[in-house]
Amino acid sequence: MLFMYRCLCLCFLVPACALLVQHSANAQEIAPQLVVLEKAPASAQAQSAIGKVTAAHANHRDSSAIIEIGALRVLPAHMTIAESQSLARMHGVKYIAPEMAVTAYGEASMAPVKRTSVAESALSLYNITAYPDHDGTGITIYLLDTGVDVYHTDLHGRANWAFNAVNNADYDESGHGTAVAGLLVGERFGFAKGARIISAKVLDAHGTGTVEWLLRGLEFVYKAHISSGEKRAIINLSLGASENPLLNDAVTEVTKAGIVVVAAAGNGDQHGRGLDACGFSPANAPDAITVGATDVQARFAEFSNYGTCVHVLAPGSHIHSISRNNNTKMMRSGTSFSAPVVSGLIARILAQDPTTTTEPNQIRQRVRDVAAKGVVHGELRGTPNELIYSQVQRILWAPWAICLAILSIPAVLSSHANDAHLIILKDRPSASALKSLHGQLLKADDASVHASGADQTIPDAQVISIGDLHIIPAKLEKSKVKDWEQRQDVHSVETDIPVRVFQGALQTQSNPPTWALERIDQRNLPLDNQYTYPVSAGEGVTVYVIDTGIALSNPQFGGRATWGTTTIDGAPNADDNGHGTFVAGLIGSSGYGVAKRVNMVAVKSLDMNGEGYLSDVLRGMEWTLNNYRGRSDKRAIVNMSLGLVRSRVMNLAVAELNRAGLLIVAAAGNGDALGRAENACDYSPASADEALTVGATDRNDTVPAWSNYGNCVSILAPGNEIRSLDYMAPDGSYVDSGTSFSAPLVTGVGALALGLSNQAVDPGQLKSFLLSISTRDVIQGNLRGTPNQLLYNRVDVIRLSSQGTSGHRTSVVRLSVAALVVALTVWAFIV
Repeated sequence: MLFMYRCLCLCFLVPACALLVQHSANAQEIAPQLVVLEKAPASAQAQSAIGKVTAAHANHRDSSAIIEIGALRVLPAHMTIAESQSLARMHGVKYIAPEMAVTAYGEASMAPVKRTSVAESALSLYNITAYPDHDGTGITIYLLDTGVDVYHTDLHGRANWAFNAVNNADYDESGHGTAVAGLLVGERFGFAKGARIISAKVLDAHGTGTVEWLLRGLEFVYKAHISSGEKRAIINLSLGASENPLLNDAVTEVTKAGIVVVAAAGNGDQHGRGLDACGFSPANAPDAITVGATDVQARFAEFSNYGTCVHVLAPGSHIHSISRNNNTKMMRSGTSFSAPVVSGLIARILAQDPTTTTEPNQIRQRVRDVAAKGVVHGELRGTPNELIYSQVQRILWAPWAICLAILSIPAVLSSHANDAHLIILKDRPSASALKSLHGQLLKADDASVHASGADQTIPDAQVISIGDLHIIPAKLEKSKVKDWEQRQDVHSVETDIPVRVFQGALQTQSNPPTWALERIDQRNLPLDNQYTYPVSAGEGVTVYVIDTGIALSNPQFGGRATWGTTTIDGAPNADDNGHGTFVAGLIGSSGYGVAKRVNMVAVKSLDMNGEGYLSDVLRGMEWTLNNYRGRSDKRAIVNMSLGLVRSRVMNLAVAELNRAGLLIVAAAGNGDALGRAENACDYSPASADEALTVGATDRNDTVPAWSNYGNCVSILAPGNEIRSLDYMAPDGSYVDSGTSFSAPLVTGVGALALGLSNQAVDPGQLKSFLLSISTRDVIQGNLRGTPNQLLYNRVDVIRLSSQGTSGHRTSVVRLSVAALVVALTVWAFIV
């Protein structure tokens, strides 16, 4: 009795639950109940009594089918509290639990939280990988959710529809289940791409359901698993209800059958404030593995439920995954999207070792063994400070396009652990000096450097040389870094830290109007549905796109995109992320591009997850400089829609490329994990003096809250809700937001200007020229030190504009070569 009333009272804690039981305090009010029976035949008498009670309430349709999950037997019924009290005393009835609402834990309320600093140790989380040789092949993940779009191209047939407890609509009416599926096995965002999903629909179009629906889903899973003959499987439950002992008993029964249950901790109250996870089921089930959420900066998400019932943390703030529309992706926040990170990891663990037991405590320990300890910041309130992170997680985290990466384990560290450093030399070392340096690195127990060959010297290719900048990647213990910095031949030593694309700050829409090209060819709003540009359209100009690669075969590139180099070890010469193709589409595709005849070179320095390391990007810049020097036509620009915390060596590399004749166009960055802008001077290459750094605007000529600001930003360009190419579909496109997509618009305009010249232009002069023709003082709002200058593309009419005609539409007038060079030179001195 106390058990039952406890459950009834708990329902009033959650508004959705209260809707189901708000009148149940009236003993004569009929309410849905779940009667837990003893095993037959002891329950026969009770079942008969229940039949008589429910017959009296014929207007309520109760299923006559008993739900059986192992030893658990449940009969749904409608009755009054007085009737339930009487039945609860009968032989054969274990207890009676109230029916209540079950909801998907997606779309958490994002209340503002106090900013906390991120310790350097948190950055090391981006370095580690786990079970890279195992993708979950052979493991079944049962997804109990809103259903799955099983025909989604990103799932590649790895998801199957199997059960529906809700209605006759055998498809995902909400999108929540499909998003979770994308994180489990999706081609772009999946943690366990080799696993298969079996979908059981237990939530409706609104992401809500009942305990009965969830129990029937668990019953289906239990029986399907037993009949399959498989010994191990996983259930992902990105959903929950108020504390309910019946749900917890059901979890126990399925775990006895060899199924691992992963549950989301929950997203707190309607104000985005976390609650104690022990007050919710199945989060508090003794046999579940319960997952809380962190943000991109390794802070405990304020919306995430907390406490001792949470076992491990995983990324859950601003996560990208697929939507029901094949051509779009969505950004979401919630512990719903943390749970599949852990489910994917467990699939990898089970695939890696067929003898691994699924006993809850043991599998929970295996998961915690993988977690990074003590790196999460913020008020944990009893939550274990153990974070699962993966190199598969980087398209996911939208503020930096940090997509999914392969989850890691301390025992299987990648080459970029906490000890990865970059030794910046004062001069280009001779062969003998390289041999000496290598010997000293090998001699020290604390250091190593990648090398091969019998002479035990550092291969020349291992030295990154960018102009007068010479760098050796090496592993050094932190305690020995100072010793190396004090060497006569060493300029400085830097940590080799993660670099990420600047992508996705807001939720994408499927079919918004394409407006960016319209905006940059006119001085003022409203938009006129036209995009006018020079006929030359950047022809003969080369743009180096340092990013995730480019889908060269896309027909909109017309053969003008070529592969340059790949600096990520083991990565294919292809864009396996999409960010680079999206960026290239804005630079020079026939439909979405600013400069529709420009040539583009793919320099892949970021991996399938949109992430790399500083050394990877430096190698890309090294290759770019060497390739540029070998070109006869020196009209070229470098686009870098990526960033990392401010780095001396990155900024020095920008200076070297600039000195050689290359303008670097850099994204300003998309703020913190909560979408709040930060000072662009805190990031590189945005803070490099020579870079042309670009912030974002929206279609109303305001700066989005997520666009980084300050005097390191040179210019603004459209960056909110921008449409460009989808790397997975030759005729596809989607919409995304971020300064990553403002930068290529500026790059494209730079290419237009160079296309009107038959000779190279000094990058400093080109930068000043683009700033000089920009539209001034049309951006509204608090710019916080950002120049009020909006990109303008009409490089062909600059002479007319300078005579006062900039406010009027004019025919395309092509500048002579001499006029353009003079204009560039003059503007370089007067701006």
